[in-house]
Amino acid sequence: MSETIRARLGFVTLGPASGPHFSSMQLLVPPDVRWDPEVLGLYGKTHEDIRGIHEVIVNRVRPLAQQHQWQGVTLAAAMVEIMNPGIRERLQDALKVPVTTALDSVIPALRAFKARRIALITPMDEAANGPIREHLRSVGIEAYSPASVIKNYLDAGNLGPDDVYAIAEKALKQVPPVDAVYFQAAILDPIRVLDRMERHLGVPVVASLPAMLWRILSKLGLRYKISGYGRLLKEWPKAPE
Repeated sequence: MSETIRARLGFVTLGPASGPHFSSMQLLVPPDVRWDPEVLGLYGKTHEDIRGIHEVIVNRVRPLAQQHQWQGVTLAAAMVEIMNPGIRERLQDALKVPVTTALDSVIPALRAFKARRIALITPMDEAANGPIREHLRSVGIEAYSPASVIKNYLDAGNLGPDDVYAIAEKALKQVPPVDAVYFQAAILDPIRVLDRMERHLGVPVVASLPAMLWRILSKLGLRYKISGYGRLLKEWPKAPE
């Protein structure tokens, strides 16, 4: 007898269509949750190409949500929502189901750990990191970025878990003392070493994909305890208001 599906979730990303995070995410999803990744392919050469495309995103996601009968939707990438303020609310209104985004998920996760000073680790350049830090500062979280982590964003997809661990270890030596580490951009995939990083670095490590899973399932009234992939999923704290 097949297990009852408690939730059908959509994971929507503007791209790219490949990377280690897709297989890593499958490790996290509970067996009674269906997780449908969908790549919209809307990224251009710069982040400016995705500015103000609210209607495009909504019009592309609406039929997918109907087709898959999604009960909740996650929209990946902090820069997507920074370039499209209010996109979460627009999507939620159009789809009539709970929607979460990277920042909508990570900020409550950091607050659950009472983190006010964090290391922001991304494969992106300062043009992208700066707006993310500014957004975090606007909600009372001071973020510090280490020196450029990687030359080309897409190269992050070729890094293994040990490489990502080494990046985090090096990053904490370059920034002031922090309460937590925040990994943004799923292509720089820390999922398989979250436990190891937290043990050895001594602070919570919040990554955008696990945070979005925690947030959307919590919005649907579901709670799990998923071991092996960081404190957030293992402890499953209630999101602060």
